Amino acid sequence: VTLVSSPESSVRQAACYSIGMMALHGGPAYAHYLHQAAPALVAVANAPDANVPSNVHATDNAVSAFVKIFRCPHGGITEEVGLPLLARWLPMRADRIEAQYVYTYLCDLIDRS
Repeated sequence: VTLVSSPESSVRQAACYSIGMMALHGGPAYAHYLHQAAPALVAVANAPDANVPSNVHATDNAVSAFVKIFRCPHGGITEEVGLPLLARWLPMRADRIEAQYVYTYLCDLIDRS
């Protein structure tokens, strides 16, 4: 979780990706770590330089990991908190795989409405 805040963009990207995988596959045993990671992911996505070319892959992975935490039942992020943040971070800019996950989630939300 601490590496999400690394000064190295490639390390941040890998850490954010790992948090996302933990949210998808870790189960309730990892809820504590997901709760710790969420504020760090928000910080990455909200950083003033989040969308400069050297950081966009880390930012996209942070946004996607946040959505993965948001979607899992033990993630602890409510729609009231998660949706406004997600809206502020769009569009995804660089990572097509992570973008596909995020946009699929948004389509699922629209279908539910």
